[in-house]
Amino acid sequence: MTMFAWGAVVYFDMERPPADALLIHVVAKQWMWKLQHPEGRREINELHVPVGKAVRLLMTSQDVVWVFLFSLLYLAGGRL
Repeated sequence: MTMFAWGAVVYFDMERPPADALLIHVVAKQWMWKLQHPEGRREINELHVPVGKAVRLLMTSQDVVWVFLFSLLYLAGGRL
């Protein structure tokens, strides 16, 4: 039981976004993703975030459960 408790604490510390993470609202619709940034900018089916900034996605669905997939991007030889 001790190992489980220790593992759970370590896991949740790793998976919890930092307090200063950029909050982006994501709404899943039948054929699209609508994303809204804190400053009001909106995007459809694309997500643009600042390099090196932690991001937190607050996701909801209007009809059914959807899967939000994203790929790792590479820019100028460096991983984002």
